[in-house]
Amino acid sequence: MTRHRIALPEGTRPIVSPAIARTRFLEDFYANLPSGEKVTGKFYDVAKKIGITLKVQNTPPFSYLELNSPIYGRYMTGRVFSRRYTALFTATSKMPGPSFAIPAGPPSFGGTCQASAMGDDVAASRKILETAADMKIEPNRVADSGPLVAGVRQSYYGDNSFICRSCYALGHNYIYPSKQLNDMTHLAWCRQELAAGGPERLGKALALAIQHIDMYRQAGFQPFFRIHDAGDFESPEYLEAWVICCALMKHMRFWAPSRQWIFKKWADLYRSAEKRVRDAGGWLVIRPSALRACEPAPAISGLTAGSGVGANTSEPCIWVCPVYNQIVMKLQPDGTVKAEEAVSCLEAQCTLCWDINTTVSYGLH
Repeated sequence: MTRHRIALPEGTRPIVSPAIARTRFLEDFYANLPSGEKVTGKFYDVAKKIGITLKVQNTPPFSYLELNSPIYGRYMTGRVFSRRYTALFTATSKMPGPSFAIPAGPPSFGGTCQASAMGDDVAASRKILETAADMKIEPNRVADSGPLVAGVRQSYYGDNSFICRSCYALGHNYIYPSKQLNDMTHLAWCRQELAAGGPERLGKALALAIQHIDMYRQAGFQPFFRIHDAGDFESPEYLEAWVICCALMKHMRFWAPSRQWIFKKWADLYRSAEKRVRDAGGWLVIRPSALRACEPAPAISGLTAGSGVGANTSEPCIWVCPVYNQIVMKLQPDGTVKAEEAVSCLEAQCTLCWDINTTVSYGLH
């Protein structure tokens, strides 16, 4: 199969890469059922047919998802790969605690970030992706989140400063089918649980799984959880499930960055979510994220302080993320100590992303 390569200016390329789009829209995933029937189609259709089971235990791998039958797919080279087991949480080395990921990017390209698609030229992006991925790309979901809050500029197309164009969760190691299928399995399981028992079923399942996270890290137990190192709140029901989880897990602090504050509907939902978790004795921070690099962090009435990228770093009331900006003394393998950049929250001894009142500015990277 020939793979077409195209080079476009940053501001006119599609937000989602061809490699990611191909995995999400591949139509020849398949699974063999115990009955002998072979199910073929897109990943979510096959996963829905065979079902996904949450497994929790007190020994490694602790919390994970098991597809009730293996699902098979094909790389662009034609080689077959399979998926059966998926870790539910990510032990991101940069974070002080675990995190959870679902597909990033616009819903029209298989993602869950509704704000990343607003105003973008979807038709042009689809044409570019179809050419690059050698396949027909049809959206599996389209977001409709209603009117925007006042003052939000609607068009991103051709805008190099739009942060989603350099999203780490849509490039680097995230482009590989293995990582995409991890996040897609998480989302398929969430949808399955919501369909079976609503937010309460999913929320309690998440809380149970978090209780069985591998906490035997070198740094010890750190009660900080990041909701979405990739993706965003897909639906009000999905958000409600996290509210239930956070209210149950009172010993944990939860942080979720989000750009969906631009929709009036979601700003109201976030205010309610944070308040109800606090009233229950839990801790949930939904931090409004800036849409563009070097613009002020959002300040939304009734919500947690916002965050930006490379913006207002000289303001005394804005905390500059110390990761890659702070020098710390690190113990070397040979026993010596050397001054190096902090490359994680733990090394920088910082957890202010989980703080309600602190505006954070991240460095451009």
